[in-house]
Amino acid sequence: MIQYQHSLEELNSFRISAKAEAYLALERLDQLALLSDWRNRPNYILGGGSNILLAGDLPGLVIHNQLKGTRLVGQDQEFVYLEVAAGENWQELVLYSLANNWAGLENLALIPGSVGAAPVQNIGAYGVEFSEVCHLIQAWDMQQQRFCKFGSTDCQFAYRDSIFKSLYPGRFIICSLVLKLRRHPSYRLDYGNIREEIGDQPLSIQAVAEAVMRIRRSKLPDPKELPNAGSFFKNPLVAAEKLEQLLAQYPKMPHYPQADGQLKLAAGWLIDQAGWKGKRMGAVGVHERQALVLVKYAEARGQEIVQLAKAVQQDIAQKFGINLVPEVNYWP
Repeated sequence: MIQYQHSLEELNSFRISAKAEAYLALERLDQLALLSDWRNRPNYILGGGSNILLAGDLPGLVIHNQLKGTRLVGQDQEFVYLEVAAGENWQELVLYSLANNWAGLENLALIPGSVGAAPVQNIGAYGVEFSEVCHLIQAWDMQQQRFCKFGSTDCQFAYRDSIFKSLYPGRFIICSLVLKLRRHPSYRLDYGNIREEIGDQPLSIQAVAEAVMRIRRSKLPDPKELPNAGSFFKNPLVAAEKLEQLLAQYPKMPHYPQADGQLKLAAGWLIDQAGWKGKRMGAVGVHERQALVLVKYAEARGQEIVQLAKAVQQDIAQKFGINLVPEVNYWP
């Protein structure tokens, strides 16, 4: 049933007080028939609420995806194919894959949010992106009011991006994913401090996941204790010529070669070097241990976080000549 003037304060990890003009908790596929009258109005697909910033009250319909279910739909000597409903919790999925000794998600442990948000953002961490395990996406087209399927290449995955985010925001309600997980692991240990964190332990996907979780817990604040949306900005990509200019002035600047010849920089390092780590603007600020995370220390409006983000972006542009792009989605 659609509810009106519904509070979203407990449904976003910044715990911003805002309301939705209309709200639907989507628990069954037959509820999709209720959405036909909303196809030409603004709509927002809400998962775990961990990667959004409510800049104000939302016009139109908020569809809170709470579809549940997990089942094995295929397997061969190399892979297993796991169908997961979009409303499932991502971390619980990671733990489920580890318990079954299926590889591919271990580097993505402890990322907050729901399964359905993973392809929208093409979530990634410690050298692995969601696109590497995606086999199939099943979604409901709000415009044409029908189900459709997307193969991995159809999604046009890019760094923290997909067609669901850039080209068709709000049009497709992701209902389920089919993941392609490995029976035999292919380890990624060289991003961050994973190898050092594992140390002398026997190498396994469980050991990798545990190392990732320890690293994340040491760096990132728990949204339940200090409201935040995780990494707020994307790590910027620059051309080799730009990097050469930057290294002449900042020889210790971290950088990571990409397959297309560009170099990825660490946004957190840039923000730290600009003096923003631990800095506050009223009730909001930059986290004291991780400069990539913006936090809310006391009651604040979404616009206060928007203004903080703009101030950080302006400083980074002036100091380094680099435009930081938010990874977090601003609503509306």
